[in-house]
Amino acid sequence: MGSLLAIDQSITCTAWVIFEGDQYDMTSFGCIKTKKDTSRNNLYRRSSEICGVLRHLSTQVDTLVREGLGFGLSNSNASRDLAYLVGAIERDCGPFFEVAPTQLKKFSTGSGKADKQDMIEALPEYILTQFMDAGYKKSTGLSDLADAYFIGKWFASKDELEHKVDSICKDKKLKNILIKDFDFTEEQVSNDSKRRGAVRELIEAGRIV
Repeated sequence: MGSLLAIDQSITCTAWVIFEGDQYDMTSFGCIKTKKDTSRNNLYRRSSEICGVLRHLSTQVDTLVREGLGFGLSNSNASRDLAYLVGAIERDCGPFFEVAPTQLKKFSTGSGKADKQDMIEALPEYILTQFMDAGYKKSTGLSDLADAYFIGKWFASKDELEHKVDSICKDKKLKNILIKDFDFTEEQVSNDSKRRGAVRELIEAGRIV
């Protein structure tokens, strides 16, 4: 299967977990914490600190995955800062697979409305013990690590081919691309299911990387 870096990104505390092996076992984890200041380059500085660590970690793995941006943030400044951070991370580390926040919560707990405590309680006991033995508490990164852990496990639960299909099928111009560049007929790509099948076929044939 290879190796995987899963992150739960935030300006204050970005949690990361590395998984390796056929079963994607957790092999290392940590949090990148930054402090706010009043300087004009506060956001740039903090993002650079986070990206520096993630850039190094990303060179150790085959696959990158993160939580997608949520649309329910009430603080517009927080939304802006998080979007800035994600852009900086992908610029420095490369493209990530992503899981929507609600999808992640449902995968982890069975409910798309789960809160931070629910995510912590859903952790396997031996994983929770490792996090707590390393000194993490709910207020000092434990909930962020729980998210990062489940982000990695969500990816591991699906075949990597399907993740590639998911990513490519987000392109709104996909239908036209399949017809124009790969000679599929209108009927062969007339709905989402057929387009997914076409993309899967092209990936397996090595025509899409």
